[in-house]
Amino acid sequence: MLKKELLLVTTALEETWGVDEDILFLGEWCRGYLRREKYEYRKHEVLSHHWGDREKLETDESNLRRLHDELLVAMRSILNEVHDVNFSKRYWQIILDPWLVSYVAVIFDRWESIRVVLDEYEVTKTFSLDVNINTKVPRDYATSVELCLSDLWNHHLFLDILNQNPATDYEVVPSDINSIYDVGTVPTVTFEPQSLKWRALYFLDKVLGKFANDSGVFFAGQIFPFATQARLQIGLGQVPHFNFALVKDGRPKYVVSNKPLRQKAALLLRDNFLTKDKFESFLINRLIYDAPSHLFEDFDALRRTALASASYPSSIVSSHYHWSSEPFKIWSAERTELGAKLLTVEHGGALHPRFDSMDFECDISDKKLVWCQPFEANHIRLPAAKVAGSRLLNLDAGPRDYCLIVGFENPRYVYRATAAPHAGQCLTMYSNVLELISNIANTDLKESIKIRPYPNVGWDLEARFEDVLGKSFIQNDRNLYEAFNSAKVIICTYPNTTLSEGLISGRPTLLLYEKSLWELHDHFKPLLEVLRRAKIVHDDPVSLSKHLDKIWSDPESWWSSNDVLRAREAFSDMAISVPKDAIQTWVKFFKAGKY
Repeated sequence: MLKKELLLVTTALEETWGVDEDILFLGEWCRGYLRREKYEYRKHEVLSHHWGDREKLETDESNLRRLHDELLVAMRSILNEVHDVNFSKRYWQIILDPWLVSYVAVIFDRWESIRVVLDEYEVTKTFSLDVNINTKVPRDYATSVELCLSDLWNHHLFLDILNQNPATDYEVVPSDINSIYDVGTVPTVTFEPQSLKWRALYFLDKVLGKFANDSGVFFAGQIFPFATQARLQIGLGQVPHFNFALVKDGRPKYVVSNKPLRQKAALLLRDNFLTKDKFESFLINRLIYDAPSHLFEDFDALRRTALASASYPSSIVSSHYHWSSEPFKIWSAERTELGAKLLTVEHGGALHPRFDSMDFECDISDKKLVWCQPFEANHIRLPAAKVAGSRLLNLDAGPRDYCLIVGFENPRYVYRATAAPHAGQCLTMYSNVLELISNIANTDLKESIKIRPYPNVGWDLEARFEDVLGKSFIQNDRNLYEAFNSAKVIICTYPNTTLSEGLISGRPTLLLYEKSLWELHDHFKPLLEVLRRAKIVHDDPVSLSKHLDKIWSDPESWWSSNDVLRAREAFSDMAISVPKDAIQTWVKFFKAGKY
């Protein structure tokens, strides 16, 4: 391939874009839509993402999973030594993951992006911002993700990777500035009660906790709708209690690094982990210094708090705090060492991806409680907790006047290796929706379309849709279930939780998705074909536009036709079921204790 001489730009930080050079943007994440006047007039190219090759994605994920598993073994030994303890691999995996799952994918993705650009282009110059990065370390997984989705952190990571290639002919040009804005962060998901309603609930939960039985089933936060979870706990003979105090993390988001402790751990990792290539060497040289503080600086204090807790349940149930709350992770790791069962509850689902998050939830769980027919050895199927008893199952029978399109958006930077769109690949959804609308012939239908953009994580899809279609097409002033309530037809643009929610709501629901970017688990492929034959699933926007034109005058007739009813029943049988006695089913499960 003919190499080209270009200025390499790795992030959206415009201070690194030079003046009038021809630009090679390392990825679509560099080009902020709302800042397009800064680059549209410049001659530039955008590098295609290396996981556009989906066979490569699958191979890379398999290799990263192997690397992750090897690092777990090494990190268990290192953390036991530096903290003078002797805990199991599972104990440390509860605490290390999902950070480690994400971290190996993040570093590999950035490494590969640089490798590809150096292989294909003559990089003659790139800019280095002379800005001190905060020397503090993130406190937890959520803050680490926030950091790795930020431009400044990635700017310096890309420079570090470039510096591993000293023979490469490029020039780093320092750029000295006094201040810099940083875009691309996402909110953390740890429990931080802010509103008056949440503060009142938090206080009430503390009061109820004084009367709770701490030897039964421990529910980590809100897993069901509030009223449903209270009914479940009453059915189990427990005082309704959400344990918010234990899952809340009150530490600062960034913590001063204990350099001697981390240097000791880094030396142990370098001495004891056999690397296979330059990437793995680069990874282990950074890993200890990028790790969240709950693994090093704060571990002893968090563990003392866990040990001081008087709660010793027989079973621990979590739907998302095993992702986001480090105090909970350490407490639950301690309790599982003493024999408590850890049950993780699927927070969402529909047509499962071929691979996702390296299946760490199955690894750490005694049982994983899923919505769908089980496809792993430790799966147990129960009614979907998130929607059991929710208003989604009892939508009003009032007027329905629009076609609701529910959008999809992923972060600008890769943060996990999953069988889903990555980086700018989510813009395919945007293009498909525009193509769908442009091919609709029914004027009444076209005028009835409302698009509900996914919460913005960097692609500004609401602004993109507004600029092309106008503000009248945007509907984002209600919560999702309220939007469903007034929808005549629902169109989902990704095969995950929203698809399940639409189908069980009873509203006519369809799926438009890019099948080349959503590789599904083999377990769900027969169901996919059933849904496709019933014209519920479409991977071609033109096909869907013709179908909508045909059914729009009376979508309920199509929705209640024999073929579609059979497909809906197949979906309920395979993917999600919420029977009227859902709470009784959960009560019986916990009372039986056969897990």
